[in-house]
Amino acid sequence: MTPRISVIVPVYNVAEWLEECLDSILNQTFQDLEVICVNDGSTDNSPDILKEYAAKDSRITIIHQENKGLSEARNTGMKVAKGDYILFVDSDDYIAVNLCELAIQNADSTGADMIMFEYYTIDNGKKTSLPLLQTNAVYTQDEERVKTVVENNWSVWKFLWKTSFLRTNHLHFIAGIHFEDVPFSIKAAVLANKLATINASLYYYRIRETSITNINKSSNFITLPCVFRMLWHDLYTLQPSSECMNIIFEACINNMYWAFHKLEGSSRQQFIANLKGSFPTEIIEYLKENNKSIRKHVKEFYYSVYGSLFYKIKCKYRSIRIKLRALLYKNKRNI
Repeated sequence: MTPRISVIVPVYNVAEWLEECLDSILNQTFQDLEVICVNDGSTDNSPDILKEYAAKDSRITIIHQENKGLSEARNTGMKVAKGDYILFVDSDDYIAVNLCELAIQNADSTGADMIMFEYYTIDNGKKTSLPLLQTNAVYTQDEERVKTVVENNWSVWKFLWKTSFLRTNHLHFIAGIHFEDVPFSIKAAVLANKLATINASLYYYRIRETSITNINKSSNFITLPCVFRMLWHDLYTLQPSSECMNIIFEACINNMYWAFHKLEGSSRQQFIANLKGSFPTEIIEYLKENNKSIRKHVKEFYYSVYGSLFYKIKCKYRSIRIKLRALLYKNKRNI
């Protein structure tokens, strides 16, 4: 019998948190699940924990593969998933006991391809709720879906996904990149028929220094412009409306500005080099024409980087460009 939900859990050296993660899944109030644990080449005792849990609960399937990264671990799980819906749970996180029940009820009542819920962050034992900007709703318009995703964190673990929707549209995670959730979730928002939201915090996201998200943070951010370039390439094929593209452009512009200021030294120079090779002409035009939607200091940053591509650059923008070059040169000398 086909399970209603396939829970995909990528596992890599998370023995300290794995039991809490698996317990939160197996003890759900909604029990019609399969749990696909993809051991991505763990070198700690995570495989032993998986084996122990699989012996006690027949709903668990373990797949062992050499270390290929989070994207490929998720892709492996998606290929074998039998459920009507897919839920991604990172193995150092855990979920509320009623997540699956509330999410499947919403899916059945709305017919949505994507069901989004709220979440908590767990940082050194401190729990913080991250509420959605919207109330319980169903979005059918392209612009509404895209805006909802980019304004509320595009991590894939905060959605229940309809399996047939993912497979029909050949959605998968790009291997070998960081921020793999970005192109996946945004393309899904463009392609979905409906996006539904649940105003309840149902996922517990653990912030830890040794997580994939935080390890080598600088090198991760350096590649963000390249990730957005991949996204833009795919979006040109999908041809979303100009309104959707503007929403995505603005989100990308703001996130890359934020990422640059998280970097230091030579990492900033590498980021700028990637940035210069990533922007399509349409985004240059968007920056020139949309004076109100982009904050002044963000726009000035891009003017300083792309000054030669803008017409009628004012003296203050030339001044900012000079200051940015001086800052990069100073950082280079200090390395």
